[in-house]
Amino acid sequence: MTDWQDAAAPIERGPEPGGLGAVYRVFGETLRGLKTTLGRVAEGHYVIQYPEEKTPVYPRFRGRHKLHRFE
Repeated sequence: MTDWQDAAAPIERGPEPGGLGAVYRVFGETLRGLKTTLGRVAEGHYVIQYPEEKTPVYPRFRGRHKLHRFE
């Protein structure tokens, strides 16, 4: 062995890949997205049977603004 090999400091490494941490890193964001999606499916829908049921119109509503540029 040479002198520079003896003087080199050992490298400390982290844990080996695998286990539950690796599973979370791989599937974590996918599982969060599925949780959000399934939560939205389970909460139900708000449906109006148009044209029988109209959406409420606020009393101060005067219609949609329209720009008449060339009049």
